[in-house]
Parts: sequence; structure tokens; C-alpha cells
Amino acid sequence: ATAAGKVKAIAETAISQAAGTPVEISGSFLINFGAAYDSANQKVVVVYRDVTNNSYATAAVATVDNSDNSVSFGTPVVFNSGTTTQLGASYDTNAGKIVAVYRDFGNSQYGTAIVGTVSGTSISFGSEAVYNSATSEENHIVYDSTAQKHVIVYQVGTDLAAIVGTVSGTSISFGSEAIVSANAAYGVPDVVYDSGNDKTVVFYADNGDSQKGKAKVGTVSGTSISFGTAAEFEGGTTLCISAAYDSSAGKVVVAYKDSGDSDKGKAAVGTVSGTGISFGTPVVFESGAIGQTTTSYDASTSKIVIAYEDDDNSDYGTVIAGAVSGTSITFETALVIENSATDEFGSVYDANAERVVIFYEDEGDSNKGKSVVFQAASTTTDLTTENYIGITDQAYTDGQDATIAVVGCIDRNQTGLTAGQQYFVQKDGTLALTAATPSVLAGTAISATELVVKE
Repeated sequence: ATAAGKVKAIAETAISQAAGTPVEISGSFLINFGAAYDSANQKVVVVYRDVTNNSYATAAVATVDNSDNSVSFGTPVVFNSGTTTQLGASYDTNAGKIVAVYRDFGNSQYGTAIVGTVSGTSISFGSEAVYNSATSEENHIVYDSTAQKHVIVYQVGTDLAAIVGTVSGTSISFGSEAIVSANAAYGVPDVVYDSGNDKTVVFYADNGDSQKGKAKVGTVSGTSISFGTAAEFEGGTTLCISAAYDSSAGKVVVAYKDSGDSDKGKAAVGTVSGTGISFGTPVVFESGAIGQTTTSYDASTSKIVIAYEDDDNSDYGTVIAGAVSGTSITFETALVIENSATDEFGSVYDANAERVVIFYEDEGDSNKGKSVVFQAASTTTDLTTENYIGITDQAYTDGQDATIAVVGCIDRNQTGLTAGQQYFVQKDGTLALTAATPSVLAGTAISATELVVKE
């Protein structure tokens, strides 16, 4: 039913993928991007190394406008006035805080964390806290929403380590360190939280085994974390790893550069079970050579979004979306988001705007830090939970009077139904045994051809 008191057939509309215009974050030379989405304030926070400003650790609050896929930034805030590299960020939904991690050259290159509070388009920070009193490289962080803890993964020499952090107010404290791998390759790890299984998954390249791509499942208990046995997702030399969790499919997806296969861009789908993980066959998403990658999950379209440096296309910034099915993933057509050389990617999903926000270094424009908002392809429907009234068993043209089988009536013009089963209206007006979004019950089958209409 329409607002005009008439009826019409349910219609589904396809929306093509799109990207907004690249926006400068601050006009400076920026690298080492980490990003997190503050769901309470509906803002994206990006942390980075501001090379132009003495390589200070800096944060900026971003506001996304999904009407035109644009993004704007508040005034950047310095949170470490010293050379800072290899940053990461996460959001604590329990405390309502941002946590940034980094390598602090002003303090012996120690692994350091700091808690940030968003207010409007700005952010303020508490005091720094050291989580590793040694040179800490490749700092990554993820939030375990069940334990309400942060898991920080970092490299100390060839050791890949992890530690659990707990936020209290504007401070963070840490448990004891756990070793993920004693022989990890430099510069390639990532970490993701599997909320369906309440596990943290760490991805890395195993230097002790020809730099093959591997993963371990971590379990947080109190302020500690323990890891299961390593599982291989790539048998070739693995670089540029990034990962995300697909909450719709209940799978983790890892994207990477396969140096053992002409530097192709590949992705593998992982299934966590207990303290272990298994992977499907890797899928190529870029048949040419790639560089850096960043991976996010777009919950509005149930798609994995990978942004990357396309080495075979002049290092242009490129993005591609894929849908997980079982233990594999199918990719759509790649889209160029920056027509110049790029590097140093980061990304995050803005749940309010329903967009993925991508950050990168634009090497073709004085190495400025920039951002692009990506809209994955999707379909929309005019079906709602309130406007479905029933089913017609005839075809009508616009303006004709129509007979509709409404609640309690029996539609006798169906085929292939199973008696006793409930059927749901899909976004295109067809019927299926599983609910779509929105969830609208069509009725209950009483035979292969008859459906009792329900509202």
C-alpha cells in the first residue's frame, strides 16, 4: 500500500558502486593510518604520522555524508609530540573511547597506547601508557566486545606478540604478554575480532616456513590471551596482509599480496572453530601486481571491501568489493578511487552512514593524506514492515482496480510451496523460506499452490 491509499507491486532498485571525491585530511604529508568508528558519536577517527609536522602522532575526527559520499574533518589534534610510527586504532563500545597504539621514538621506540574521547568534531586524550618496554613495530589493535578488552598485536624483533588492554576512564592498563609466533616476518601482520565465535584472529607471514601466510586463533580470558595452533592460508610468500570479519557470513577474510605468484592480490575465507581456523581456496581479486592493502566489512551490503595500491596500474588507489559464500568469496569489478600513485592504506566502516571510509597517502600530490568514501553496490526495495498488505494472483496495469488476497485469505496461484512452511516476502516481491531485510512474513503454505496470507 502507498501513502496515497493505492496499491502497487513491490519493486527492487539496483544501486551501482560509487566513490566520493578525494578529500585532504589536513594538507600535510601523512602516512601510517589507523582508523576506528565511534558508534556513540557517529564519527570516524583517523590516527596517523604527520611527516610535515615532525612526524608527530595526530588524530582527526571525520564526519561522513552519505548523500554525496563526502567526508569532512575537524581540526587535527597532536597526541604525541615526537616521532611516532606504525599506528593503529580501535573503539571501545563499553567505555565509549578511542584507543590508539603506536611506536614512540621519543621513548626508546616503546609500544605505547593512549585513550581518546570524541566531542563534536574534535578529540582529547588522556596520558600515554607503555605496553611493551622495547622496540615495538607493526602495532595493530582490535576490540573484543564480549570481554570488553582490546587486543594489541605488535612485533619485537622476530617475535610477534599480543597483549590485552583494559580501558578505565581515560586510562588503559595491560595484562601479560603472549607470543603469537617466534619467527614472524616483519611488516605484514593484522588482527581481527570474530564476534560470532568470540575469538581474536591474528594473521602473519611465517619466516620460519618460507614466509607462508598463517593465522592463529586467540582466546581472551581476564587480562590474558592464549593462542591455538597455526593454520596456513597461503603457501607462497605472503605480504601486505589486512583482514576483516564478515558478521553476516560468520567468517573472517584475509587479503594479501602473494609474492610467490607475481605479486597478485588474493583473499582467503577463514572459518573459526574452537581454538582453530581453516581456510578455503584463495581467490584472486587482482591478477596484476599489488602493493599495500586495507580490508573492511560493509554491514549494510554484507560485503568485504578491499582497498589497495594497484602496482600494475601506476600504483593507483583502487577498491574492490566481494561477497562471501561458504568458504569462498566472489568479487565485483574494481573501481579506481585515486588517479595517481598511492600508498599507506587504512579503512573503517561507518555504520551510521553505511559507507567504508578509506585513507591513503597520495604520492602524486606531495604525499598528502587523503580520504575517499566508498559506497558498495546494493539493491533497495520499497517494501517495509508496514506497507505489505497481501498477494494478487493476476497481472494488472497502472490505474486498474486490483483484487488482493489480504490477511486471512488464501492465494491459490503459487507453485512449489511446502505445506506447513512459513514464507517471507523478498526485496523483489518473490517468496522464500528465509527472511530478507526488512523481515516481512507473507504467510503459511497449506499446499504446494496455496498460501494463507498473513500481515
